[in-house]
Amino acid sequence: MKPSRSLTRIVFAALFISFTALASASPAEDGVAPDEDTAELEGKILRNHFGSATDGALLRLARLYSGKKEYKNAQKAYQRIIENYPESRFTYDAFYELAGLRIRAGELIEARSLLWRVIDDRDVKLEFVAKAK
Repeated sequence: MKPSRSLTRIVFAALFISFTALASASPAEDGVAPDEDTAELEGKILRNHFGSATDGALLRLARLYSGKKEYKNAQKAYQRIIENYPESRFTYDAFYELAGLRIRAGELIEARSLLWRVIDDRDVKLEFVAKAK
């Protein structure tokens, strides 16, 4: 069943409000030290230093870039998680946080698309659906 247009507008408005708060959040609130060396972490990721934990390292890298206000690099790191690790436990974090960056950049349609992917997935944990709504 397709949601009504008014319901879609309400959900999108709620998403916008919640992501405005997300977009202005400090990286220190996520436990990420903004002074950590992104180049060093990127190098370790490229050398597959983390093995099966590379997805988590990419999430950390994306958050570091966000903390340094390097939003294009952060978007690339989130996108790498989504594309290369679709079954990762961090995939929905990447969708959610990438949507926040898209809102910050004024790319509301792209942000909405990312959030709907979280909302529409039946396997997603309820905490992410609640965040995305």
